[in-house]
Amino acid sequence: IKPLKTIILLYSFFCAVQIPAQLPAPSDMSEKSVRRYKSVLSSNRQLIDYIEYTFVTKGLPRHLKNLAVIESGLDPTQTSGAGAKGVWQFMSSHANGYGLTDENRSDMYKSTKTAAVSLKNLYKKYGNWITVVAAYNCGEGNIQKAMTRANSRIYSDFGRYLPAETQNHVKKYLNACY
Repeated sequence: IKPLKTIILLYSFFCAVQIPAQLPAPSDMSEKSVRRYKSVLSSNRQLIDYIEYTFVTKGLPRHLKNLAVIESGLDPTQTSGAGAKGVWQFMSSHANGYGLTDENRSDMYKSTKTAAVSLKNLYKKYGNWITVVAAYNCGEGNIQKAMTRANSRIYSDFGRYLPAETQNHVKKYLNACY
């Protein structure tokens, strides 16, 4: 648990300042991974600029761009085994709940606007970006179950009750912010 609290503390610091993102995987701190991550950012500069602009105009922090990087590598044609699609890896039901059609899940611009609304709603509910990232990955139901099981709304308390995939997803995100 102590390493997780350290990561969360570092995350709070790094999100208060604009730090270039570097690490794409939770435990892979290799130079190769850093180069791969930087390559994704530099080869998609226009999309990154659009994401950051959209988020800033919606009152969201720029660091949330890293969510799209770890979700899809900024590949709009990406489809997960579970059926999530596009840069933001929207499932049909989540996308449809925000008025985004199945076809538009792969539209970088429409899906980014939808992601901004979704992330803002999650933040209003949880008030914590780490919990938002976890909820974006595993859903609000799983977050509620974990909070109930831990009897806490603090990620470092309930995070261990989330699926391993979500725990790794949060670590990837924190590393990307770092």
